[in-house]
Amino acid sequence: MKRIKLGHVLAAVVGTIAVLNTLSALSMPVPDRKAAPGLMVAWLALLALHAALYRFGDRIRRRWGIWAYAVAQAMKAGEIPRRNVDLAAASAIGVVLQAATYKVYGRFTGGLSAHHRFFSDAAWAVLAIKER
Repeated sequence: MKRIKLGHVLAAVVGTIAVLNTLSALSMPVPDRKAAPGLMVAWLALLALHAALYRFGDRIRRRWGIWAYAVAQAMKAGEIPRRNVDLAAASAIGVVLQAATYKVYGRFTGGLSAHHRFFSDAAWAVLAIKER
């Protein structure tokens, strides 16, 4: 028996919602409540994009790894500047890995979790650097 993947099911559900939402918007009988055609297209495009992300999300995460995928999504959302995804992800991870190495060598006391705010700020600082 073939195993059904959750991402494929979610993509089908969101795709169905996109089609039904568009059909209901097109067939709105009350002219005052009918959405503008551009808005209907925007709704359809947004829902289709979500369906595609559910459908192909596993493939994208496998290609880049979860960290690079998260960085790519942040770039896409405009949260951080666009640049080489792998370099940005490696740099942000390196902030924590270098500190973990220092911890192993006894260079500072306390657990890494005690310094989570510092790591968060340092990773954001690395990710926020703009290309020249």
